[in-house]
Amino acid sequence: MKHILKQALPVIFFLLAANQATGKKIDSLHHLLHSTALADSTRINLLAEVANEYRAISPDSIFHFAQLGIDLANKTGYDHGKARCLVAKTLANLILGQYDSAMVDARNAISIFESTKDTIGLSDSYYYLAAATYSLSKYHEAIEYYKKTVAISDKPGNEDRVGDALDNIGISYSTVGNFSESLKYYLEGLKVRERTGDAAAIATSLGNIGRVYASLGDKKKAFEFINRSLEKQRGSPPQVLMLNYENAGNVYLTAKDTVAALNVFKEALSCARAANMSAEYSRIMVNTAEVLLDMSRVNEAENYYNEAVELGRQVPNMPAVDAMIHRGLGRIYSIKGRHKEAITELKKAFTMLSADGMTDHANETTRNLATAYGRAGDYENAYRTLMEYYTGRDSIMNEETQEQGQQLQYEYDLWKKEAEIKLLEKDKAIAQSRAEKQNAVSLGLGAVLLLSIILIIMMYGSRQRAKRAQRKITEQAATLSVLNNYKDKIFSVISHDMRSPITALDTSLAMLDENVISPGEFAELKAMLHRQLASVSVSLDNLLKWAASNIKGKRTLKKERVEIAPLVLRNLALMQYIADEKRIKIENEVSPSAAAMADAGDIDVIARNLLSNALKFTPSGGVVQITTTRADGKLLLTVKDTGIGMDAERLGKLFSLEHQLSTSGTAGEQGMGIGLLMSTEFAKANGGAITAESTPGEGSAFTLELPAA
Repeated sequence: MKHILKQALPVIFFLLAANQATGKKIDSLHHLLHSTALADSTRINLLAEVANEYRAISPDSIFHFAQLGIDLANKTGYDHGKARCLVAKTLANLILGQYDSAMVDARNAISIFESTKDTIGLSDSYYYLAAATYSLSKYHEAIEYYKKTVAISDKPGNEDRVGDALDNIGISYSTVGNFSESLKYYLEGLKVRERTGDAAAIATSLGNIGRVYASLGDKKKAFEFINRSLEKQRGSPPQVLMLNYENAGNVYLTAKDTVAALNVFKEALSCARAANMSAEYSRIMVNTAEVLLDMSRVNEAENYYNEAVELGRQVPNMPAVDAMIHRGLGRIYSIKGRHKEAITELKKAFTMLSADGMTDHANETTRNLATAYGRAGDYENAYRTLMEYYTGRDSIMNEETQEQGQQLQYEYDLWKKEAEIKLLEKDKAIAQSRAEKQNAVSLGLGAVLLLSIILIIMMYGSRQRAKRAQRKITEQAATLSVLNNYKDKIFSVISHDMRSPITALDTSLAMLDENVISPGEFAELKAMLHRQLASVSVSLDNLLKWAASNIKGKRTLKKERVEIAPLVLRNLALMQYIADEKRIKIENEVSPSAAAMADAGDIDVIARNLLSNALKFTPSGGVVQITTTRADGKLLLTVKDTGIGMDAERLGKLFSLEHQLSTSGTAGEQGMGIGLLMSTEFAKANGGAITAESTPGEGSAFTLELPAA
């Protein structure tokens, strides 16, 4: 599930519309504007005020009245009034998606307000300038403008603006993947919100913090803050409800609860529609499409992406949203077998996300691209790209980031709950006194019980030592018998399976040297000799590992999280020439997120044997399919072929040492006969198993079952 959106893109304007204008106030302002006795400066200021009152109703009206004020100010030379109207026009351009124009207007307003020393005007101008630069994916530049907003606004009475700016700094850091800094500013913003008592703003801050904890992998904290956010949001305007539902959706995604995520994203869509927020609606549609895609509802997801594309033609999407649309469509085209289009779309998405500084999303796109290459049969590029994904993933998140986040949370909790701690200390003192009395009684009873147990153990131990000695003698005899069987089997393998292809090569070379066959005839034999020697290489590897695991005694396993996709790709790359020579189609449908807890070396050997056997017993023009599924905490890796199959008798003897026989492949390939036996032993050692199903003439399916990671 990690390939889905990890965080929502920010809603820049959600707090701007918190205090909605009433129609009565707008009517009153219009009445004043129609007065003929107004001075030009007064009329310009009124136009700026009317424009601002439309901020939650109509961006076109904001733009219209702001432009009237600017035109009049240019005629009369009233710069301060012009700056006020420029700020209103900046807001209109932001809502309409005209981000470049918004930056120009905001900077012009700043130059005027700096000369007039108007700190309120400067605060508004820098805040909107930051929003515009963020929307153009200039995240670090946006952070600096938001910090200037905080510095200018940090005065009594400006807490709302300071809180807004701190929250947006947190959003910006979160977007570029710097979650520790993001959490720091979100927590600072929450302190400001709690001082003002603004329930809607508090709910949003709590939701933002929950989303960051989800990105840090701390699900417990994520749900704690998201639940507090949803409880606090009652009565909030649609803009705030929209963001909180979106935050909740991203946390549910992290917890792999796609049904809950889909439900809250649809709630967010309803709120965005009610608030007439086209840009936000488009973004949440992309989030919803991601969920549908992970639920394998591919056609529904494609419809959502296409609708977001259409909305973007009406009100331009943020570049990051367009990038996510390219990524989503690329994944869908890959699933539908439109490989060329899929790779093109995913490359576009990677380029855009990398340019935007969205490292985590860009890295996820690398994995999507690896999957697309694999489905297209380009295993070399698939393996290379997947390795790039793992390298990038390791650099994005580390333990230090999570520790910093936890430390910041600790500091916040300490700040907020000092009074509670003092009360708890008093209760602890009372409880400790009671506990000390109970401990004294418990120690006395424990001493008597301990002496009794020691006596029983001594008597029992004497009897068990005698039994263990007898059991050890019996086990050693059985082990010697098994090792003798292993020895006989190894010599059988060396004499039969490995000697045959080497003898064939030796004979062919001798015939070439003695001119019995021509170089042209020898070239025709090369493909057959190549396959046989490749089989010898696999046989030698299997033989050494199998012998080491059974003759030297108990092995030490290094169990860790094993990513299945790169392991399969690596082995497919090694065996691709066999499939090409036999014209066997390989369908690699291994999930990019499939992982098991096991010894990586063991699983590599098992996968290689299963793939090798499938190719060995599949005739020319056949199909080998590799899939993964997850059920009841188990990961299942299945290798299915359209080969010669087996009858019930041979299937029943397949994993038995006594009955293990080598069988030639459909192109005369030799095998050592113990590959499956060794794979079964390795699977059991890792807490798993191998099962087989087969029908003569129709093929076989081997399934490796392991504990899922």
